[in-house]
Amino acid sequence: MPQTGGRALPCAALLLGALLSACAADGDGPLRFSRIEACFRVREASERVFTTAQEWSAFHALHGLGAPPAVDFNRSVVVARFDGTGSACTAFTVEGVALRDGRVEVSLTRHVSPDPCVLVIAYPQIVLEIERREAPVSFAIAEARDTRAAQPCL
Repeated sequence: MPQTGGRALPCAALLLGALLSACAADGDGPLRFSRIEACFRVREASERVFTTAQEWSAFHALHGLGAPPAVDFNRSVVVARFDGTGSACTAFTVEGVALRDGRVEVSLTRHVSPDPCVLVIAYPQIVLEIERREAPVSFAIAEARDTRAAQPCL
């Protein structure tokens, strides 16, 4: 590589660094996420991925109350796990969201109270805004019997 005033090597190093950073950004690893506080009355157990504002608004109009929480769908998608009609003593926690082997994996724990529970129809669920990736989404759900306080969707 010809040298012009000592700039060729630093420029090549910067270019290589930029290329490696771009590749690492698309590689496996944790993804940014945040919980969306929402309550949807979904009667059947299901998992959903919302990639557009139109999908999100239409779903919210059918199952939610009030206006849908704002989401920047240029940067994020919404993923949700609905347990259907269930117990008010069930809660979810997020263990992590990561890109693994070309899939977005959402790792959750479903907490079910071992204590007596009020017989109220609720809709256990978790709704997350995650960093947009053009990859299929899968949910890995562990079970725990503990007294984690649930915030029921009634």
